[in-house]
Amino acid sequence: MSEEEKKMIGFKCKKCSRINYPKRARCLSCKGMEFEEVELGKECELVTYTQVYNPPAGYKGDPPLMLGIVKFPNGVLAMGQLAIDHPKDLKLGVKLRPVWGMLREIGGKEVFGFKFELAKKEQTSKLKLGGIEMEEYRGKKVEMEVMGKDVNWKEVMKPYPPRKIVLPNGEEMIVRSQTKDEIEEVVEALLPKTVQHKQLFDLIASEMVTEFYLWREGRPMWGCPAESHFNLVGRVGDEIVGVSNGALSSPEVGNSLHTVAIREGQQVGAQLWGCKLEHYFDVLGIKELHAAAESYRGGTELFQTFGFEEHPDKVVHFGTSPMQRLTKRQWERIRPGKIAGKRI
Repeated sequence: MSEEEKKMIGFKCKKCSRINYPKRARCLSCKGMEFEEVELGKECELVTYTQVYNPPAGYKGDPPLMLGIVKFPNGVLAMGQLAIDHPKDLKLGVKLRPVWGMLREIGGKEVFGFKFELAKKEQTSKLKLGGIEMEEYRGKKVEMEVMGKDVNWKEVMKPYPPRKIVLPNGEEMIVRSQTKDEIEEVVEALLPKTVQHKQLFDLIASEMVTEFYLWREGRPMWGCPAESHFNLVGRVGDEIVGVSNGALSSPEVGNSLHTVAIREGQQVGAQLWGCKLEHYFDVLGIKELHAAAESYRGGTELFQTFGFEEHPDKVVHFGTSPMQRLTKRQWERIRPGKIAGKRI
C-alpha cells in the first residue's frame, strides 16, 4: 500500500456534508447516497477505552487487547485497537494518531487495518527505582543508581548446591551454578531463542545474553552490582536444556531476572524457577524477592501459583505490569510443593 492509501479516510455526504466513518451505503443523517473522500486527520484524542483479557482468535499480541474510541478534530468517532506499550499512558483525552498495521490473522492470512498509537512517543511518568523517585523518559537513556555498592558480595554470594531432577520423560536434569567459563556455551544454546518472537516473553532470551556478557565484564545491570549476579544452568547429560539468572540489590532483597526453557514441554522452566527461589531464600538467605512478568501468562499463572503479591510502588522495566514480590515467610509456606528432585 502507498502512503496515500494508508491515510484514514472518511466519507463526506454531498447532500448534508456529514462525514461518515466507516463507509456506508447511505448517510446516517440524510440517507444520501453520494460521498466524497476526505482525510479524517493525522491526530485524534481518546474518548474511552477497554481492555479485553480473552481476545478473539487470531490476535497475535499478549493480552489484554486494548480497544478504544477516538475523536478526530472534525468530530468523527472511530473505534480500533490501541497500540500502546504502557497501559499507564492511557488517559482520556490523550493525543493519538492512526497507524497502519496487522490486526489479527484469519484462516492463515494476515488482516491489516488502522490502529492508534501515542501521538508523542516520549511520554514521561514517575517511577521508583531502588526507593528513589525518578523521571522515566520513553526512548531516552535512564541513569540507574547502582545499589549495594558497599556490600562485601564475596561473603554474600554462594554457589547453588547441585540438584538432580527427573523430568516427565524420565531423563535426569542436573541444576547447578554456572561459571563464567561456560558463558559462550550457554549463549550458543540460547541463540535460537533470540530470533523467536511469538510473544513479548521471547524478548528475555536476548536480554539474558546481554546480562551474561555484562556479568563477564563486571558491569552492573538493572541497578544491581555485577558481583551480585548469579546464573543457574540445567543440563541433561552434556545438553543445556534451560538457564535461569538473578541478582541482588542488597543482602536481604533479590531481583529475579529471567528463566528460559531451551527444551520445551518437559517442565524445565518451572523446575529451574523453583531452584532459583530455593537459591535465593535457602542458600543466599534473602528476606524478599522482587520479580517481573514479561508476559500476561507469567503474571496470572506463575506468580499467582507461588503466592506473589504486587509491589505497591514499582513497575517492570517493560512497563507491562506492576512489579511482584515474594517474602521469605510465604516461601517457607509453599516450599515443600515447589522443589523437586534431590541434592547430589
